[in-house]
Amino acid sequence: MSAPEFTFDLTPARRPSLADAGGAAKINRTEYPPNPQTMVTAEEINAMEKAYAGFGTVVPSVMIRVDIIAGVPTVMAVASPRSALITGSFTPFPNGIGDFSLFFAAGILPPTNFPPQAYIIEDGSWLQPVVLMPSSTEFRVKTRADGGALTDANVVIVAY
Repeated sequence: MSAPEFTFDLTPARRPSLADAGGAAKINRTEYPPNPQTMVTAEEINAMEKAYAGFGTVVPSVMIRVDIIAGVPTVMAVASPRSALITGSFTPFPNGIGDFSLFFAAGILPPTNFPPQAYIIEDGSWLQPVVLMPSSTEFRVKTRADGGALTDANVVIVAY
């Protein structure tokens, strides 16, 4: 059994399982087996299905670039296996200096495997940003200068 659609594009989105990939249970015909030099074999298909499911467990579900423009967080770019995600899929909200939230619709991202992370993408001396998920539809990011004070900074958020 395989998924009728790419699982990241389902609502709710989810990561692919081995069953979604086809189950890795293909077998070659015994009467007329494929020539492994010129034809795809069941073993090759099974290995690709296992790889697809395996990669699905570790690929980021989304990467979001947020620039702070005159104190306002602005989504500049989005990369995701989900084909329909665009910058407008995320609504930024300024919570204060060095603190903003990104809201998004329920079900557009699969549940996270690991806590989301953020990386500061500008020059300077910074502490590691903190990314919280107060709910399943919000990323909250706090950025601090090296001295510890909350300070606006451009970031890339990565969720797995």
